[in-house]
Amino acid sequence: MVAAGYIVTRRIQRPAYSDASLVPSRLITASECMADMFPSLWALRWTAFSEDERAVEAAKFGVAPDDLPRLIEYMSRALDQREFGWPCVWFSSEAAIAAIKEFVPAFDKLVLMGLGLPRDLVGDFLARATPEDHSGMCTMLRTGNSMASGGKPLGWEILGYEFGGGLHSWLCNSVEKEASLQLGIRPGGNGLLVCEHDARSVVEMIRRGAVGAEPAAWFSFLLAEYNIE
Repeated sequence: MVAAGYIVTRRIQRPAYSDASLVPSRLITASECMADMFPSLWALRWTAFSEDERAVEAAKFGVAPDDLPRLIEYMSRALDQREFGWPCVWFSSEAAIAAIKEFVPAFDKLVLMGLGLPRDLVGDFLARATPEDHSGMCTMLRTGNSMASGGKPLGWEILGYEFGGGLHSWLCNSVEKEASLQLGIRPGGNGLLVCEHDARSVVEMIRRGAVGAEPAAWFSFLLAEYNIE
């Protein structure tokens, strides 16, 4: 499994638009459409966020206001040193853990996840992304390294990739309803699919236009959780 990056987030409540008969009350996702990530573009010095907007985002993770300027410098340096990639991808679990312990006072509810793409799909992904795409995910996949050992597999998430690194979850598009009706496939724990075969089947359903998902490059990713301690 090729590493597509590491992200720091939290489990979220099931969105109101998701089917409660299919999606559990608590779920995990790699999509910024649904969940907050630590950190994201708000922590980079040159992005177009006001000071108040940055403070609001940082407060979601308990970052003290006095620590925000230091976090911004830390993250801008991490981007320059290729420890972090646009918009919210860490290049190693170790780099993510170091930042968490430096700035987040209570991290027991955070989830450090690795995203893995099956090796046979990497070429297709990068062809769809185009050579001009220098997002953190593309950078990781071009490197071709395997996922770090020690991760606990959580399941498979169907993610739609947009140029520049934006990710949409299949749950953003309520695809779980059509997956259940057309394929007899439904999410398991964490709102993720249990097996790779089911995940690939849902991707194929999306690609052939059998469901109204938004335009994106849709792929199935393995999500694995890493210990922060």
